Amino acid sequence: MNDLASTDFSLRRSTAPYRTLSTVFSLVAIWGFVMAVTSGSLALNSGYWNLFWTGLMLIGSYLPVIYMGYRYRIVLQEGVIIQKAFNMRDVAIKIQDISLIKVESSSASDVAKMNRPFTRIAIYSGTGRNRSFIDVSPKHFIADDIRRLMRVIHEQRPDLTVPKHWL
Repeated sequence: MNDLASTDFSLRRSTAPYRTLSTVFSLVAIWGFVMAVTSGSLALNSGYWNLFWTGLMLIGSYLPVIYMGYRYRIVLQEGVIIQKAFNMRDVAIKIQDISLIKVESSSASDVAKMNRPFTRIAIYSGTGRNRSFIDVSPKHFIADDIRRLMRVIHEQRPDLTVPKHWL
């Protein structure tokens, strides 16, 4: 085993899934504020102020989504991959117990449940009822860190097929 395989690390989070909507909601609030102030319409119930308050409410309602996303972590520790996700039990899979790694997309029911990333690299262990899985989201984590994890797995388990582009 070389240093790469024995290194413990956490996948670093990407801000990409949160930037777009946060930016749009912030721009709505800023635009509403600027328009209300510059139009001379300082009455708090004017249309521009309503736009400002709507933008603030959207930002406020989106903060819990960001918080939940930042509670989602993938850690490699002593040859065990651990998934920590908001309000879910931790899932731990030893590298030697991995049975399958594949890229998946969510079905409509998965999207409705909001319990798995839409596009993911799924790491499975076991079979049937004893099957457990860890979802690694390419949107939530930095791609180089995902590749590093896949290299560690491939190094210790060359018998497994690692998805193209992730080795």
